[in-house]
Amino acid sequence: MKTILKRFIYSLFIIMMSMGCSEDNKKFDEVGPDGNIVTRGYVSLAKIDITVDISTKGESITKAGEIDTKDFIVTIINKKDNSVAGEWKKSEMPEKVEVYTGDYTVKVVSMKNHKTAAWEQPYYTGSRDFKVSEGVTTIIEPVVCKL
Repeated sequence: MKTILKRFIYSLFIIMMSMGCSEDNKKFDEVGPDGNIVTRGYVSLAKIDITVDISTKGESITKAGEIDTKDFIVTIINKKDNSVAGEWKKSEMPEKVEVYTGDYTVKVVSMKNHKTAAWEQPYYTGSRDFKVSEGVTTIIEPVVCKL
């Protein structure tokens, strides 16, 4: 009788332990500093189109073929608090990044320090606003950089 009782208690213990672990993988809502629930979405960077536009006397000439944009710096900025969500060289960007939902700006510059710009190294810059929604992958429209 004692062995049956021991097996029963042991089995009950194992069942209770396995039930206790079933909630370990449950995701809890993330709460921001303002007390609101924070949600996330995605930004696709795989096919971001960056072109350089040089305007002369009112005529617009696109010179993307002559200007290599692989070393341009791409920065994603959260418009709510101006925090940087990510920054990469165009050639080193991930295909997709996860960010909080909200309004963002993608800023593209030809070099980090525009004060070192020279005739041989002009400073190009461009930006585009976009919105990230919960669970959705946002594709950024083309960014045109100008002098």
